[in-house]
Amino acid sequence: MYRHILVPVDGTELSTHTATQAVALASEVKARITFLYATPDFSATSDGALMIAVAPEKFAERALGDTHAILAKSMQIAQKRNVPCNCENKVTDRPYEAIIGIALQKGCDLIFMASH
Repeated sequence: MYRHILVPVDGTELSTHTATQAVALASEVKARITFLYATPDFSATSDGALMIAVAPEKFAERALGDTHAILAKSMQIAQKRNVPCNCENKVTDRPYEAIIGIALQKGCDLIFMASH
């Protein structure tokens, strides 16, 4: 069956529900999970470009936004069911590329995500 499941998350209610369902499956089949959050590329915005120039020390914090909170929430779901997991963050405006890239890089045999 499946050994390593990639679960893209985005912080929405649907994403949380999907993560919960993925954890249930992983628990059942004794798989591990990698949660992925594709952080929007803040540097590609006019605000981001300005912040890099004016306050570079604050740029990284602002650019990450809610990344850590979103991934931590997913990890908590997995830890409650004793499912081994890790998290990945990729800065990109093309989440599909990050999903495919991480799945290949980590050797995931299933991508578990909502359709919307």
